[in-house]
Amino acid sequence: MVHALCIGGLAPGDRAVLSVRPEQVVLRPEGDGMTNVFAARVEEMIYHGDHTRVRLRLPSGLEIFAKDHRHASAVSPGQTVPIGWSPANCRAFPSQPRKP
Repeated sequence: MVHALCIGGLAPGDRAVLSVRPEQVVLRPEGDGMTNVFAARVEEMIYHGDHTRVRLRLPSGLEIFAKDHRHASAVSPGQTVPIGWSPANCRAFPSQPRKP
């Protein structure tokens, strides 16, 4: 289960598409603000100067990206780490348009 802001009239049980920006995905989250916390496998790390882009894979097989300004010094490819984001930074959209 993912907690998110619903956009476009979702009802309980509706299928949804989720969107969270990479800079909002936190590696090894700490504190109470992270309602959405999942284990993810580090697939790839790409250094971009002021940040490291981390490609992660959730157990479901879905990929998610994190933009880490701490240069991901505490993670390495192949490692499984907790990741998280707050509900305020995640949007849930209907996966199919509603019929009038």
